[in-house]
Amino acid sequence: MDTTVRDPLIGRLLDGRYQVVSRIARGGMATVYLAVDRRLDREVALKVMHPHLSEEPDFIERFVREARSAARLSHPNVVAVFDQGADRTDHGDLLYLAMELLPGRTLRDVISERGVLTPREALTVIEPVLDALGAAHRAGIVHRDVKPENVILTDDGRVKVADFGLAKALHGGSTQTGALIGTVAYLAPEQVAHGVADARSDVYSAGIMLFEMLTGRQPFVGEVPMQVAYRHVHEHVPQPSTLVPELPTELDDVVAAAVAREPDERPRDAAEWLQGVRRVHAQLSPEILDARPALPTAISWPSAAVPVEGSRTEVVTTPGPDGAGPAGVPAFGPLSAASGDPSPDPLADPFTGPSGSTPGGPATPAPARGPNPTAPLRGLRTLRERSRREAREHAGIEDPVDPFDGVAASGGRSPLRGEARDLRALAQQRRQRGLLGLAVVLALTAILSVGGWWLVAGPGAFTETPALANLSQSEATAALAKQELDVRVGTGEYSESVASGRVLRTEPSTGQRVRKKGTVTLVLSLGTVNRTVPKLVGKSRDAALAALTQSDLKPGRITTEYSDSAAKGTVIGTKPGSGNKVKVGAPIALTVSDGPEPVQVPDVVNQWIEAARQMLAGAGLQVKVIDEVNPNVEQGKVFEQDKAGGSMEPRGSTITIKVSQGSQVPVPDVRNRPFEDAKQALEQAGFQVQRQDVFGGFTNQVRRQQPDGGTMAPPGSLVVLYVV
Repeated sequence: MDTTVRDPLIGRLLDGRYQVVSRIARGGMATVYLAVDRRLDREVALKVMHPHLSEEPDFIERFVREARSAARLSHPNVVAVFDQGADRTDHGDLLYLAMELLPGRTLRDVISERGVLTPREALTVIEPVLDALGAAHRAGIVHRDVKPENVILTDDGRVKVADFGLAKALHGGSTQTGALIGTVAYLAPEQVAHGVADARSDVYSAGIMLFEMLTGRQPFVGEVPMQVAYRHVHEHVPQPSTLVPELPTELDDVVAAAVAREPDERPRDAAEWLQGVRRVHAQLSPEILDARPALPTAISWPSAAVPVEGSRTEVVTTPGPDGAGPAGVPAFGPLSAASGDPSPDPLADPFTGPSGSTPGGPATPAPARGPNPTAPLRGLRTLRERSRREAREHAGIEDPVDPFDGVAASGGRSPLRGEARDLRALAQQRRQRGLLGLAVVLALTAILSVGGWWLVAGPGAFTETPALANLSQSEATAALAKQELDVRVGTGEYSESVASGRVLRTEPSTGQRVRKKGTVTLVLSLGTVNRTVPKLVGKSRDAALAALTQSDLKPGRITTEYSDSAAKGTVIGTKPGSGNKVKVGAPIALTVSDGPEPVQVPDVVNQWIEAARQMLAGAGLQVKVIDEVNPNVEQGKVFEQDKAGGSMEPRGSTITIKVSQGSQVPVPDVRNRPFEDAKQALEQAGFQVQRQDVFGGFTNQVRRQQPDGGTMAPPGSLVVLYVV
């Protein structure tokens, strides 16, 4: 049937901008349409949420917030979100997302067609998926619903990940959709057990997806989704090589790293796991990478198992989506039967295109292939026919006589009539036992379903977040412990009304449902927004910057000035000044000393000592004088300076100058001579004499002199004689 006849949105101008052309897919959460953006004149995939979700205020708030987060995520391997909005109708608001329209098919279609991928094909797909998830994790976005249906292989060879943020919006929104959101075959254990997810949960789901690409099947299957969820929590994912022996141990190891049951044992995020995947990819030889396992295209599932690929666990009231649910592929999920679109070319290769032409396949993917429901019947018919043939051969009866018909073809009695009767009786007993076994299985299934509903989505699964506002962290922790809830402390926020260290709000908020033994996040107050500018003058530049960070402030413009009193690199001023009140994160300008201002050193060589002192002092420099004998320079004049005249030195620097003491003569040695003789000899040499008596000087003999005899000294200088 033509969908345009049944769908009232076909042909409508949505929100005054998007002309709806046709319906592409419909799921449990949304319907995807092909639309034209009249404003920008381009085709888009328009995902319109089902009207009943628009009646949930919590869902609308989360939907808008998560859609904005996803729209800010710009990455070549992420399906772009162009716009988000609502269109008012007589029946309420229609929430929508305008997304990138991508010709291609989903990874689910490729796995369904090929059954199993080569290691090269699997790694070529998972690496851009992890690159996209890594970018999301760095931006604080968790996908929560990583699965093959949300990975698109475009016609031009690109790999795109769809529906970032929508799973989180649904998880925190409508109570009608249940508590456990996401395709059950790919849910991480902590999502099943506690209803929480982070970047490591996405890594787990991607690891399950890589397992499926390498083996052609999911690691856990079951008759009902709850059985699959239970196995994720309580069983280890097997190694891919247990199903495909040709796979190397390196691929076993890289899958095991992602699917560890404990989140702490997995890579921290997709980017960290991607590094390991790329290392393994580089280490494997071309023969291993391109080896295609000898498996049939359609993988045989266990006869008692129902594959859950493509289904979602929405265990309260709403059925799971069929391709365009909370994380369905925009515009390219599995189509409904009413779409009427043709299946892709069966010869199309998802990596090389039809018959090796342009990569990719038709824009509309083929429906996913499940197990053949007639396969067990064919097996029973074959077994029955073989039994008949063996019985005929044993009795020596040729066709067309059937010993199980009770009468031979000639009209006589069959020699195997009694045996046939026994066989029929045995078959009747087996049928009765089979019916009894079927009844037991149905009863157990019903018990598991009801019990699973009660524990996972029913009254036994949830409690309410208590009122914790204004409590201390310890008080709030104790209150949550009474309700058997775990505590996580989130990033603090500033508040003008709640004191620092006390609970500002919780996630989930007060009164909202939270899974029993789940986790409540406490957002603690960081105190008031205003901060006092600390005292920074006199600190080094680095110490001042650290002090600003500790005060929740940041450095503003940093300038330098000369200072005679502050060492270079020391803060000499701030704006605003110390003690002022400013907002958290306000910039504080710093003025840093560049040391004393450089001055020009005057040239004082050949200047008299007093003139030299005045010239250097006038330039703002200190003077150090060294007297030296220099017969070539007149006594009292400067004949050398350590800093050349004209050079630049910091103000206050010390300049050393040497002053000439003129020529010098040797001092005569007058020891052990009478004082009068010694004095006469020294005076004749041009020196002055001073007597110093020791013990009264009664012997009148010179025992010591200063300076010693032979020492060079300027003429006219003083010589002291010590007389005993």
